Amino acid sequence: MDLNQPIDIYCERLSPEFWAEPVNAITNLAFVAAGVWAFLYARARSVLDPAIIGLSILSTCVGVGSFLFHTFAVQWAGIADVGSIALFMIAGMLIGLRRLFAISWLWATIAAIGFAVVIFVGPERFNIEIPALGEGNRYLPAVIALGMISGALALKRRDASRPIASAACILSLSLIFRTIDAGICEAFPLGTHFLWHILNGCVLALIMYSIIRYQIHSGD
Repeated sequence: MDLNQPIDIYCERLSPEFWAEPVNAITNLAFVAAGVWAFLYARARSVLDPAIIGLSILSTCVGVGSFLFHTFAVQWAGIADVGSIALFMIAGMLIGLRRLFAISWLWATIAAIGFAVVIFVGPERFNIEIPALGEGNRYLPAVIALGMISGALALKRRDASRPIASAACILSLSLIFRTIDAGICEAFPLGTHFLWHILNGCVLALIMYSIIRYQIHSGD
């Protein structure tokens, strides 16, 4: 693999220049804002601990990784982008299960590992895909996981079910904007990928909000 191989897959990029995708690049501030907000919100509620700090840092890393991808637009930057997103999803699953359901670290870890396998092996291997989504299928397991977690919380009559359900709905919408970007370049040269960033910043914020606000097991 040539780590410096150029990648041009979004409407906004019309040249290999660093600032060829200014809107896609700048909207990554949504992830950074989500991380900073979560840190401040947890501190205000006096529940700031290493797990929450870790999630807020990972959210910021998602913004940095995606910024690199939409500026340098080469393979290594793409790895930084996808890798940071995957790390947040897995860490969010692990910490979310532990904090929202108070299950043991062992079972939370097993669930997170299973989630990671689906992500990295590929949803198509588990017949979890929607052909129209293309590469967006890699995020479909996250939508399903959020929906299942929200449903389980609802069965337990937990208030956390609402923000988690909202996160699942927003992620579904953002997947649509991510998918249609390549097909509307002629009609709308800016594309819609920047909406993927803004909406997913909200998704990460909602996940962290749920863990911070409604956790029933903390301090570990």
